[in-house]
Amino acid sequence: MRPALLAFAATVCLSACESPARIAAPDVRPRSAITSSAATGSVGSGVFIESSPLGKPGLKAWDTWTTKVGGRSAYVMWYADWSSNFQGFAVTNAYERASTPVITWEMKNRRGQITYADILSGKYNTYIDSWATDAKADGRSIVVRLGHEMNGDWYGWGGAQNGSSEQSPQQFIAMWRYVRGRFQSKNVTNVRWAWCVNHESVPNVSWNQPEEYYPGDAYVDWICADGYNWGTSQTWSSWKTFDEVFAPIYA
Repeated sequence: MRPALLAFAATVCLSACESPARIAAPDVRPRSAITSSAATGSVGSGVFIESSPLGKPGLKAWDTWTTKVGGRSAYVMWYADWSSNFQGFAVTNAYERASTPVITWEMKNRRGQITYADILSGKYNTYIDSWATDAKADGRSIVVRLGHEMNGDWYGWGGAQNGSSEQSPQQFIAMWRYVRGRFQSKNVTNVRWAWCVNHESVPNVSWNQPEEYYPGDAYVDWICADGYNWGTSQTWSSWKTFDEVFAPIYA
């Protein structure tokens, strides 16, 4: 079975943004299980709002956003690093607002970045196993986005910071399969795995192309691309259409 497709459009929204009233309200219904938009013939909306659904300020901001848009988002995404245990309270907050959680699980902690070698050596087995056990006990469906934007050079889990060579993608794949394997060994069936590349490779060299990092259909449930539209917020940037950002990586 081929993975489903996610696309995260990160747009810097300044005063030039269109009125929220022009945004169509998403179809809102209880989500006891994750469904593929490809299977339903629809597109599910999602949102990232700082500290939501982790705390009251974020939840308030999310509720305000919902009022302006006119409906709930089908998904809510947040970031969690490896200093955090499984955040069941946030999963509850998401489901109470009819949204499926998408957790960007960043491979870093308070001491710094975590490399592929760190994970493959077993250094983080206890942490991974604890997270997996808690996720299984929770039982609700979640999407985990592990090692996102690995084809960029800005994260410690990117290939450029893990050898910066033809071996780097292979190490990423080994790491991905290792982490997922530990979940499988505990029979965790409610976690879906999203493999998420950046829409541009940095550096743009042959070994660092997105497809080089793909762990295989047996290890990936959703494929994903992050795309950035900086608008006029930077001296080097300009507004781009959705197709301008995503068409190359989608192809």
